[in-house]
Amino acid sequence: MSSQITRKELAEYAASIHGISVNKADNLLKDVFKFVADNLQDGRKVSVHGFGTFEPRSRAPRVARNPLNGASIEVPARVAVGFKVSETLKRTVNE
Repeated sequence: MSSQITRKELAEYAASIHGISVNKADNLLKDVFKFVADNLQDGRKVSVHGFGTFEPRSRAPRVARNPLNGASIEVPARVAVGFKVSETLKRTVNE
């Protein structure tokens, strides 16, 4: 197994534990990820007990510099996604 886990591997894992098809497990994962993305887009936090919290974070517009030529670049306001890991997950990873 590689050091990166793919959605396919997550689906295979979930399918083996719950006795469902990999396709069904993959569709469930897609739905969960879409739910998270839709709620973040609407400005809502998404907390998963024992895992962490995803939240939209507003970034103000700013002026940046092009490192190649020093020219100023206007960077528009945007929303970034933040993630705060839960204490439970921190403990699990560090055991």
